[in-house]
Amino acid sequence: MRVSQKLLWSSSIDDPDPDGLRNDLVMGRLPDKYFCLVYTVSSTLEIYSWRMLHYNPRLLREDDCVVGIAASREEAYNLVMEVMDQIYALGRYESLAQFMEAQSGVRH
Repeated sequence: MRVSQKLLWSSSIDDPDPDGLRNDLVMGRLPDKYFCLVYTVSSTLEIYSWRMLHYNPRLLREDDCVVGIAASREEAYNLVMEVMDQIYALGRYESLAQFMEAQSGVRH
């Protein structure tokens, strides 16, 4: 599992140090209540609890990439809806793949 250099995060995560939040994710130090948005090799966006990913490291493939963090399940769904709004409602991007490349630098 990879972790994007630029992460999307939900509104209640107020971290003045985004690199610190990313490092916490890489080092496995996120609170169990957090949720991760994962961009998969099949170009889908999925939500996983941090607890599930932490205790089941082989759940994701090597090229799957964490692209976002949310403080709750509800905020994770809201974050996905924001991404979908950017693509479909506002038409700023042609696809999820284009959005991920532009916003997070992640390509598959």
